[in-house]
Amino acid sequence: MRIAIVTDSTCDLPQDLIFQHNIREVPLRVITQGKVSYDNRYDFDRSDYYKQLLEGKEQARFEAPTVDEFVQAYKKLCLEVDAVLSIHESSRLSETVKNARAAALQAKDSIKKMRSQKNIGIPFQVSVIDSQATSIGTGLIVLRAAEMISRQVSFRGLSHALEKLAEQIFFYAIPSEPAYLRMAKEITKVSFLEAGIATFTDTKPIAMIHKGQFKLLEKVKGYDSAIAEASKRLLTQLQEKRSYEKVGFVFGGDPNKLNDINAVMQMRTELASMGLGSVVGTMNPTLARYLGPDAVGMSIINDDISVTDLAEIK
Repeated sequence: MRIAIVTDSTCDLPQDLIFQHNIREVPLRVITQGKVSYDNRYDFDRSDYYKQLLEGKEQARFEAPTVDEFVQAYKKLCLEVDAVLSIHESSRLSETVKNARAAALQAKDSIKKMRSQKNIGIPFQVSVIDSQATSIGTGLIVLRAAEMISRQVSFRGLSHALEKLAEQIFFYAIPSEPAYLRMAKEITKVSFLEAGIATFTDTKPIAMIHKGQFKLLEKVKGYDSAIAEASKRLLTQLQEKRSYEKVGFVFGGDPNKLNDINAVMQMRTELASMGLGSVVGTMNPTLARYLGPDAVGMSIINDDISVTDLAEIK
């Protein structure tokens, strides 16, 4: 069975991996002063966005891909492949999963007709998977799915395995400036006073997203120290059980600047000594709005799947 992967632009995978694995990315809509553009690596300049955010001039509004945009994406694929794994940011954080599922139902009859006209008898399938994560956390499970479809695994089995794997994604984030957390006060529960005190005392909160829920874990004095503490947590988790062999990193700005952060470089060196790789991307603007420029995110999937696992799924 020919399988394609669709995701959205919050996955934060680097462009070379998107191209390498032929992953289709449906971009978020960006509305600025009534003008609509798309976070598709061409229309929207993330580096300029970070500059505006830093200067306090950011005015963009972001919307999940629409039902119609997903319908068009599935229709474009229906004559190329037989099934689609559509993997997206947590349904607790955006409407993307909801819209993708609505699109799969809406497009069903027209896709059936299109395939019939081309004498394709195999029913077209779309499985929409809630990653229960965001940013490079979603990116990691998208990447794992892309690696697995080259192994001739069953679509149904892989879909089920990915849904289980999503429950083991851990995404940690360290804002450079806690005041940005106030932008998402309904999620973070950070008060104006708390943000002010954190800024005055140079304490940085470590945030975690797991199973779609945002949680503040602890506050650590100093940006580098907070990153080091989050790295320590991830390394401990990796050593406790079988995990996916790649760790994801994102940066609120030019990802090359991660090389200037000692705590990140030490962690990547430790990962290399364990035989684990790194995936590095730019933090998407919807998340950066709540974490700020120079924020660091890191993610693992604290479990994995294999061809053997899939063979056991009925």
